[in-house]
Amino acid sequence: MPMAFRMMGDQSVSDRLKGKVAVITGAASGIGLATVELFIEEGARVLAADVQEDAGRALEQRFQGVLRFARCDVTEPPQILHAIDSAAEHFGGLDILFSNAGAAGSLTGVENWDAVAWDATHALLLRSVVAGASYAVPHMSAAAAAPSSIPRRCRRCRLATRHWPIR
Repeated sequence: MPMAFRMMGDQSVSDRLKGKVAVITGAASGIGLATVELFIEEGARVLAADVQEDAGRALEQRFQGVLRFARCDVTEPPQILHAIDSAAEHFGGLDILFSNAGAAGSLTGVENWDAVAWDATHALLLRSVVAGASYAVPHMSAAAAAPSSIPRRCRRCRLATRHWPIR
């Protein structure tokens, strides 16, 4: 059954995010892309942040008027800040940050530990999430949005930052 026709309680699924602005990292493929499609279907305007420029530009063409693409390498905090500030400026605020960008990282055992690979994995999977939250909260506070709008997908631990003492 198409998403637009499913119901959740008394609220149609397709309008749960009406009027909300979201930044989604890792938005050009996989879970990020599926989230972009779902958020737009549910009424959100989205800033799609990703390193995959061709796929990101294709998304911008596909969802004209409701999606803006920003090239963003989340291992570089200034690029995260730029993406979040761009969303707030272009769409007039920020309500949701989904820090989805990620990769498996180094798959070697501890006996083959590599400091450079460890630091790159840490920057991608941990530092980027904290940086994104720290940059998003001022925009969300200005819009009176709750910090609980900052989910983080973590494949193994199902971590969600909704209970972080962000303020």
